[in-house]
Amino acid sequence: MKPLHAVPLFVLGLAVAGALSGTVIADVTEHGEVATMLRDVDDLHVLFNNAGAYPPGTLESLTVEEWDRAFALNARSPFLVTQAALPLLGAADEARVINIGTIMAHRGAPGNLHYVAAKSSLTGLTRVLARELAPRGITVNMIVPSMVETETAERDYPGVSDAIVADQAVRRYEQPEDLVGLVVFLASRESSMITGQTILVDGGRAFL
Repeated sequence: MKPLHAVPLFVLGLAVAGALSGTVIADVTEHGEVATMLRDVDDLHVLFNNAGAYPPGTLESLTVEEWDRAFALNARSPFLVTQAALPLLGAADEARVINIGTIMAHRGAPGNLHYVAAKSSLTGLTRVLARELAPRGITVNMIVPSMVETETAERDYPGVSDAIVADQAVRRYEQPEDLVGLVVFLASRESSMITGQTILVDGGRAFL
């Protein structure tokens, strides 16, 4: 089997150092599916925890079931996949874990309470894992985009892009390729002294 460099929610390939990853289909909120997803993987150097969904919900409107579903996808899944992948990552010469956060966590954006709360937990996950995994040669970082122009964003939040772009210092709608350079850098050996960090790639919408 080809080495797998990125573990997705559905199907995702990540080009690293000119090589295209393999792909796997799985529901990463389910422990059993995560184990099955990794069962036939022989070589894993970069784990890209990019699964996520951002449904609307407020304190008054949310149900417990909606809260739990948001945490299952946005918080539990990075834990499950990283834990299951640890033997493979530890066997690599150097390995990288890259998590995806949300700019909403830094702006306190109303209307997505369960999503923001779940994604905010990844800051702690990233920092603790950076300490725990550094002795094994594994770095752990998180990148935080602005709203990115995707089919999901356009479907779930039509018409909001103009307001978001107006809130950025860089006045254009962020594209998926705007994240590629940083992801590839964090996946490379050149990033070996960077760990536990939250890096904003948001066009200057917020500042840490």
